[in-house]
Amino acid sequence: MASTTLLWKKNLFICCIASFIVSVGMSQMAPILPLYIAELGVDNPARCYILCRRFCQYRHP
Repeated sequence: MASTTLLWKKNLFICCIASFIVSVGMSQMAPILPLYIAELGVDNPARCYILCRRFCQYRHP
């Protein structure tokens, strides 16, 4: 029973660390996202805004 308790705590810790790393990575990418979308060929600023908002919604449900 003790090993099962330690196993889920270890898994929870790993998941929390992984979630933190992904969150930091996404927050570093978010400021340059409009430039990246423009590089893909989206010239309309309104469409670029919509695509950026959709990305942010997926990041923070």
